[in-house]
Amino acid sequence: MTNVSESSLYIDEPSTSNFQEDISSKSDTSRRGSTVTPHGNLRKDAEEDREGEKHNIRGITENSKQLTRKRIRDPSTWKRNIQKKLRMQGKEYLTQNEKLKRGRNFRDIDLDAILQTTQNAFSSLSTASPSDAANNTGVLAVDARSSEVEALLLINSAAGRSFEVETLLSIIPDAVRSSEVEALLLIKAAADSKLTQSGTTEADKRGKKSSPQQKSEEVKEIIRDHINPLPVISSHYCLIKKNKNKGDDRSVVNWLKIKWLQYRKEDSTRIFFKEKLSDTEFKSVVIKKPSTRRSVSCLADAVFSLYSSSLSIEQKKFETLSVLI
Repeated sequence: MTNVSESSLYIDEPSTSNFQEDISSKSDTSRRGSTVTPHGNLRKDAEEDREGEKHNIRGITENSKQLTRKRIRDPSTWKRNIQKKLRMQGKEYLTQNEKLKRGRNFRDIDLDAILQTTQNAFSSLSTASPSDAANNTGVLAVDARSSEVEALLLINSAAGRSFEVETLLSIIPDAVRSSEVEALLLIKAAADSKLTQSGTTEADKRGKKSSPQQKSEEVKEIIRDHINPLPVISSHYCLIKKNKNKGDDRSVVNWLKIKWLQYRKEDSTRIFFKEKLSDTEFKSVVIKKPSTRRSVSCLADAVFSLYSSSLSIEQKKFETLSVLI
């Protein structure tokens, strides 16, 4: 019994070989752990949470749909609104009778306003005698509204037209003479010259075009004979005060001698004119200065009121032309 080995006395004590096996097994588990994707459980939890949120949202929307009352929509309503928008934009639209029409834009309204107000109102001047023309113009001058003048002046200033100025200004009696009436007559001359230059008038209500009405030479001679003996009236002149603080420095423009007027859209503060048709360059009259008050009397009084308004040009044009039509 004395020959028993010492290793048998310690049964629970691991041997050196077992100790090395334990170390190798731990290293193996560390290697196996490195091959696993990190945070795998966290990703699964996040996906489950998202699914739960979707389910909750789906449940809330279904409950809200059940609580809300179902709206009955009339398809004709939104179709009518679509056609209304197209009509307001000046585009083609379908009427209730399913006919295709084009909406009226501002340009169409301008042409109608010129034809209805100027040519119709002053058509009697082309064939009437000087006395009858003066009486008819006087009655019209009393009833002339400033909104008509503003609308017509705005049309011509924005369009940038050039036109000859006829001598019908002097037919107006002194008692009813005003800058607005003079401006209205100037625009009438613009419409007449524009129509005669094109060769045909614009389409009337029936859609037909007629030949322009030109004044005969006899009528022109009668008007000239009536104008020549008339005395010079102060309202025929437009006074421009150049320097308000440096004395009374004024330059005078005789509107009766002007043969050609031109409004330019890019320069709305001036009126360009020629006293002779043979002149190569235009002279200019300031009707509004950007940094000062108005400095022109006579015709500019009607023009200046357009640009001194707080409304935009399109709104002003729509308001003034809606009164005419």
